[in-house]
Amino acid sequence: MKKYVSIFVALVGLILPAFGQKNTALFSANPSNPRYFNALPKRNPSAAKARWSYSARQTPLSENTGVQSTSSGFFITPQGFLVTNFHAVEAAESISVFCSGLGYQNGLKAVVVLEDEKNDLAVLKISDPVFSPLASIPYTFRQGTADVGESIFVLGYPMTNSMGKEVKLTNGIISAKTGFDGDVTSYQVSASVQPGNSGGPLFDKDGNILGVINARHNLAENATYAIKIGYLRTMLDLLPAPLQLPTTNSLIGLSLPEQVKRASRYTCLLEVSHAARTETLDEPFAEAMALLSEAEDAIAEEEYEVARSLIDQSIALLPENPAAYMLRGFMQLYHQQAFHEAIPDFNRVIALEPDNSVAYFHRGYALNALEKEEEALRDFNKTLALDADDVDAYYMRAGIYIVRDKYAEAIADFNQILRRETSTDPFIFKMVLVYHHKAYCLLRLDKPAEALPVVNKALEMDKEKAFIWDTRGQIYFELEQYANCIKDMNKALSIEEAASSFFFRGLARLNLDQTADACLDLLSAGELGISEAYDIASEWCDPEKILASSAASNVPAQSATNASDSRQAAPTAPPRATPTYSEMRFPGPLPTTTKRAGLLWAQPSYQGKSLLNLSAQTSLQAIGYANGFWKVQVNGTIGFLDEQTIYITFGMRDAIQKK
Repeated sequence: MKKYVSIFVALVGLILPAFGQKNTALFSANPSNPRYFNALPKRNPSAAKARWSYSARQTPLSENTGVQSTSSGFFITPQGFLVTNFHAVEAAESISVFCSGLGYQNGLKAVVVLEDEKNDLAVLKISDPVFSPLASIPYTFRQGTADVGESIFVLGYPMTNSMGKEVKLTNGIISAKTGFDGDVTSYQVSASVQPGNSGGPLFDKDGNILGVINARHNLAENATYAIKIGYLRTMLDLLPAPLQLPTTNSLIGLSLPEQVKRASRYTCLLEVSHAARTETLDEPFAEAMALLSEAEDAIAEEEYEVARSLIDQSIALLPENPAAYMLRGFMQLYHQQAFHEAIPDFNRVIALEPDNSVAYFHRGYALNALEKEEEALRDFNKTLALDADDVDAYYMRAGIYIVRDKYAEAIADFNQILRRETSTDPFIFKMVLVYHHKAYCLLRLDKPAEALPVVNKALEMDKEKAFIWDTRGQIYFELEQYANCIKDMNKALSIEEAASSFFFRGLARLNLDQTADACLDLLSAGELGISEAYDIASEWCDPEKILASSAASNVPAQSATNASDSRQAAPTAPPRATPTYSEMRFPGPLPTTTKRAGLLWAQPSYQGKSLLNLSAQTSLQAIGYANGFWKVQVNGTIGFLDEQTIYITFGMRDAIQKK
């Protein structure tokens, strides 16, 4: 029969650590309030040391192209963003995009907006005024890694000089999960490709985009390489305004001919020229984006006023540019913690781009920091409605659910994250925290057996977090494995002192009849803020036995309370419960030697007894009794204890009333 577990459910809410552990400068940690996650900013440009802006070099256009190379590309948003290879458009002076399936026979002008030379990827934007946004994109990005043997197909425009400008289909299987020389960024596939296929889409059998074709082996047949789509997804995060990627795949379940018929409309021929420029892009646009690029550099150097001035200049040139408001809001939110000031900028982005999921996320993040939970929850819900794969939004929403004691809902969000564990790269949390917090929620739902393997996974990932050991210790306590509980709490306390670790170690020791040690733990837990620990101590703990135990181990009784600087953050008022805990009443200033935190035991029946030596320099003597108070002397200073007092704490100046 477990002793003192009825208060477990009420107390466990005290011990959930702050969610994030990666950037403690953002919010002040508060272990009892999971609202503050200390989270790394989402898509933080200074952390990534990456340039977020549209290419500062705006690609010039030519009316008379003079083609030097051809390649393939495919749409990824209805707003005219396409993907191709970096090598296909490197140093291009003009790019024409031919999409006959969409009715554009003469070619659309396009510009490079983002390049990744290392992974051979480039993002283009249709800049032609005749282009109208598309109704939708029929395919989506594949979640997770494809397996060897999966069926695939490729669309592209190979060797147009001899094979014509009709889209070509080749198909095959995934031959390997790595590319040339074991390159983990690529797949090897058996589909045959030729020059001109570069930049074309690689589809799985359901019509999901798996990758971007970019190379073939010179000495082997049917050894084609494609960059995995996850690297494109990471690259797209560097854009100042997030793209609204398709979320619905209308190709699933269709025959291959029907899939090809629909997907080929959005797979385009690119003709790239290096001829002299005869037409340039709008100069204000180029200047405005260059200013934002300079602002990003200033933010990285923590020159925020300089960055603000540059962003304001950019907005003056392009008042309707959402990228500028996004960057200013981002700086205010994550770099300056100016939560109120950041929200209007995200409002502006949303007004300009109503389906901008990342703007909703950032606004929700700011609202959550301002403790506007309901508004933040709406924004995280909207984020997930627009992008069901945003694991950061699941994480933040789960935190709100925990604050509201909705543990089943929080677990559902953590499960959504875990389903995407191998295919996602979260920015505001580490995956170890997801496992830990899921275990915590299971514990709150009285499911310790289910929680144990989950928290074990967290410990496999990180053995240096005290709160993970603490949580597993509590799970062991609920499972009545008291020795294991004590072992884990010992480990937790060796890393960092916490009230819950003392408390549950004390309860476990009580259940193992280690009463003296248990009482010392409970007193420490009480002093750190768990007032219920005092109630248990008042019933189970004999002051004489505790003092004897302390003396026998040659440990001053004060050490039982583990006084430290961190103790100053504990509640300043002594706990109030039955029996009443009186305040020490001193007629004059406190002696220096009594300012150290400690626990005093008073037994009114022993008049004149030396109650406790707190240290070699501090002693307390009961020297008289009158009108319900014991007169005591502490190093020559007279004070009083009321006759109902069993024990009191002192040492925190605000907790002591001077007479």
